[in-house]
Amino acid sequence: MKRIGHSLRYCLDAMCEHREKSPLRTGFAAETIDTPCSLHSYSERLDEAMRLCANAHQQIYTPIIGPAILQANVQVSRPFKPSLLRRVLRKIRPVQWIYRRFINPRLEWPNAKKWARKWRNMPKDVVCILPHVVIFDGGELDVYYDAIAHRRFIWVIHDLHGYHFPDQWIEDQLTRMRRRFQFLSERATGIIVHNEFTALDVSQKLGIPRERISVIRLAPLLSINSQRAPVEMEDEVLAKFGITRPYALWASSSTYSHKNHERLLQAWRIIQDHGHHLQLVCTGHKGPRWAKVNACILDQGLEHLVRFTGVISESELAIVLHNAHIAVCPTLYEGGGCGPANEALMASIPLAASDIPQIRQYFNDREDLFQFFDPTSPNAIAQAVEAILLLDYDTAKRHAEWARSEYLAMQKWEMTAREYWRAIEQAVKTHEYKPK
Repeated sequence: MKRIGHSLRYCLDAMCEHREKSPLRTGFAAETIDTPCSLHSYSERLDEAMRLCANAHQQIYTPIIGPAILQANVQVSRPFKPSLLRRVLRKIRPVQWIYRRFINPRLEWPNAKKWARKWRNMPKDVVCILPHVVIFDGGELDVYYDAIAHRRFIWVIHDLHGYHFPDQWIEDQLTRMRRRFQFLSERATGIIVHNEFTALDVSQKLGIPRERISVIRLAPLLSINSQRAPVEMEDEVLAKFGITRPYALWASSSTYSHKNHERLLQAWRIIQDHGHHLQLVCTGHKGPRWAKVNACILDQGLEHLVRFTGVISESELAIVLHNAHIAVCPTLYEGGGCGPANEALMASIPLAASDIPQIRQYFNDREDLFQFFDPTSPNAIAQAVEAILLLDYDTAKRHAEWARSEYLAMQKWEMTAREYWRAIEQAVKTHEYKPK
């Protein structure tokens, strides 16, 4: 019996030694990120940095990386125009279930089952990095997330917007989000967030022990090598949107209530009354609250001074950003930080931004980089903007260039990648893997 015990111990030690020496392989589940956006940039930059930082015991499993082969392999089809017969049949209620179940069950996400099979067939030692969870899919991606949940995976949570602003979501979407988030949180090997505020938020709202959550600050998403367009093209683009220099920029993505347009417009009325005639330019989708925002513009008498561009291309946005006199970010809520604040700082534009935990933590509480303000107070917003306007602009611009250099030194993608590897290794080591 003693000899058998020694043999078993030897075998267990050998297995442990083999596990320690075997490489840690990871791959991004980025199949659902099908259009250029901040999530795409984040995944692509992180993938590149993690590959560069990988050592002999770390590697990214190339066949399953999403962004690097995105355009070639991921094509999310758009609804085609059905025939007249199909359109008629779809109007008949008893036929609707048959149509959805058998005729066209995966219209929006036709690759969901294929992606699920790919992850089920992937070697079990490959650790999945899940950088994004889709909610607007009508449940079609359940099979995909179920396949990921049956292996080791690291879930990156950027924010819990729906938990804070449920009135901005459809009830069906909220139900799906809560169900899917709870399902994934219970099965995740580890959780990564990008600031302490989100870590506590995730811990409290999803019931995840704080020690299972790693906080890793993101490096700048905007490339430091981004080039400006020729002056002639810049003038043409600005004229296209009715933008006149000098102007302030709020590069928001929408008019959701947490983007805080109404208070910003009230602040602009104050700034105008104090004698500062500065155009305000807002980018992004006009929905879903354009009627209320437009009513506020008219109520404040700012229709001659405010421009909403709607959605514009990345090249046009770069031109609008680089030509801004100042940037203002009055957001009430963010996930990993504030993209527009990050972009303004990278472009050396004088900046005023909300004093909220997510932005403070993203910039390491550096109050010397730009102006902070209370986003719930139009007077505070106006004072922060005026503090920049009252400076000699050359002085403000030199400070913005200095802030950019300081910001770049705070966090680089190599540092972010190393912290990601460390968090993944720690999660795999401490989390007992039980195939579901």
